[in-house]
Parts: sequence; C-alpha cells; structure tokens
Amino acid sequence: MSNRTLAVDAKLLEELQLTRAQLGLSGTPCLAQDDVDRLHEELEVTLSDDVLAIFAMLEKDLRQAVVLTEELREEGLPSSYVALLSDPEKLTWCLRKGKGTLTAWPAKTNLPKTLDAIVRRFRMLDAVEQQDDDDEEPQLDEGFDDDLDLGDEDEERDGESESDGEGEDGEEGDEAREEREIAKDLAARVKPKPVKRPPPKAKKKPTKPKREPRPVEDVTPWIVVAEKKERWVAHPRFGKGRVVREVKDGRHFLEIAFEDGTTRKLLAEFVKDA
Repeated sequence: MSNRTLAVDAKLLEELQLTRAQLGLSGTPCLAQDDVDRLHEELEVTLSDDVLAIFAMLEKDLRQAVVLTEELREEGLPSSYVALLSDPEKLTWCLRKGKGTLTAWPAKTNLPKTLDAIVRRFRMLDAVEQQDDDDEEPQLDEGFDDDLDLGDEDEERDGESESDGEGEDGEEGDEAREEREIAKDLAARVKPKPVKRPPPKAKKKPTKPKREPRPVEDVTPWIVVAEKKERWVAHPRFGKGRVVREVKDGRHFLEIAFEDGTTRKLLAEFVKDA
C-alpha cells in the first residue's frame, strides 16, 4: 500500500484552502493510514475522503473523533453516528453512517447539511482561540510591600525626648516647660506622610507567536502510509505465521496468516514472536 491523494470535492477543497490561509497553517496536510484504519475498525464506519480532508487540512487529530464518539455512545449516541466536533454551544457535530450530511447531537439544533459548514465552524473556533491567546493580559506581581509608616518611629522619638527632659523640670521655669509641652503636642499631631512608592512593573508573560494569515496555497491532503516491518509469530499447533492485523476488542487478538495458507484469529497470549 502506498501514499495516496484524497479525492476532495472542489468547492470543499477551496473552502479548506481559504481556512488554512486565514488560520496561518502551512506545510503538507496529511493523515496517517494507521489512524484512519483505527477509526474504521473501532467505530465500524468508513469516512469519505471529503471528511478525512477536513481533519488533514485543518490539522485536527483524527483519534479525537474516535475518543469523542466512544464517550458519547456511552451516553446514548446512536451507533450510526460519528462525532466530529464538540461545540461550545452544548452540541456535537456528527455524521450519520452512509450519509455525507451533518447532523447535531442532541438533535435539538438544525445544522447546515453540507460539510463546508463544519469547516467554517472549525475556522471560527480556532480564530477565537488564537485571539484569546493574544489578548491574555499579564498579571501583576503578587506581594506588594505596604507603604512605609513612620508614625511609630516618631512616637518613640517623642518618648525619648520626654524621658530626657524629666530631670530638668526643676531647673527650668514654667514658661520654658510650657513651650516644650506645646512643641511635643504639635509634633504628635503632625506626622510625616508615608513615603509613596510606584508599584513594581508588571512582568510580561511570554506570548505565543501569532499565526499570521498566509496566501491561499493550492495544496491537497494526503493519506500517509507508514512502512511497517512484518511481524512473524509461532503457534504450538499451527506453526509459523505472519500477523495481518491486531484486534483489541476487550481482549488482544491477532489475525495471523499461517504458512499452510489458513488465516486465523487467535488470542495474542497463545503465540510468541518467531
């Protein structure tokens, strides 16, 4: 099996190329054949090239569709539905098996039927996410020091002055004593204002590089097939065989093509690598 180009509807491809440009996406859009096979096997559904192209062109993880669908099936999603996008508006964009039109789950919202609608929704949600990242304001440093308050220090000084003059009252006249009391009273009332310090400068948080709009590129998505080494195993009864595929359906099974020409599905624990 070799790499292949996805056959995409011309109008949908144009919408996808425009979306990639607006979101600043670049590079060769592709999906791994392993991820496509996993979706087909675990969800028992085959997605069209148009749907696969949406995931490839918008750089969405196809495995998330598997996880999302399995989670929703536990909550009542019909087995004929494949979940593509969990929308913040408390609905999920889905496809029905054998149909190329969109439908909502729960079925309380009427969605546009054509696939270009979900492309525009992906574009809007991604653009909002980018904008949120750009607008995130840096937070001020915590733990500001309190303004200096020199009042206590002045009171200590006043106390010292008072104690210093206690032994001199007998030598000074009433007039001098009265002037000293007035001076102390004024000093106690008029305290220096606290020293105002400018707040510390806020630390700027590192910002994510903003993806700028790019020119519309004439790109087409691919399915990439990873080169795999053949795995050979041995069974005590059936002999040596080549592993065709692995099946995890509650337990781990191997589909094995044996040298005698038979193909058998056996538990992995009953064979060993040859």
